[in-house]
This record gives sequence, structure tokens and C-alpha cells, in this order.
Amino acid sequence: DAAVTSTALLGWFRSRFGLALNNPTPIADFTHQTTHRMIRFVVLHATVKSGRLKPNTGIWRRPNQLDNLPMSNPQRKVIEGLQNAE
Repeated sequence: DAAVTSTALLGWFRSRFGLALNNPTPIADFTHQTTHRMIRFVVLHATVKSGRLKPNTGIWRRPNQLDNLPMSNPQRKVIEGLQNAE
């Protein structure tokens, strides 16, 4: 059920990062074939509703600040989906 999955995702994100999100909406959906498996990616977009980012949760950047980072093709597709949603 999508509502259960969304609730679980929002809870995980709040517990991991300390941020409450507005309802995430799908903006891209694609598959990626590796040598041994097919992986389905569903890219969600959400805005922060409340909270403070917990310490030690990585380095956060805006999608337009990622050009100089090494990334796999699926990661680039995710960034492209985010940039198209803005």
C-alpha cells in the first residue's frame, strides 16, 4: 500500500536526518540493468516541513552543485529527475 510505504519513508527520514517532510511525490521512475540484476528506481520529491538536520548526516548539496562529483549513471538520472522537477 502506497500510504503505508509513504508513512514508513517519512518516519525513517525523520529518525535518520531529523527533518519532517511534506508528502513526497514521484517525479521519475526508471530501471537500471547491472550484470546480475535489474534495479528499479523511484525518485521522490519533497520539501522540508520542520526539524533540524542532525549532525554527521553527510555533506548536503543542491542538485546544481553536483557536476564535479563522480557518480554512476543511475545517480545521474536521479539528479536529472530532480533538476527537471524544480
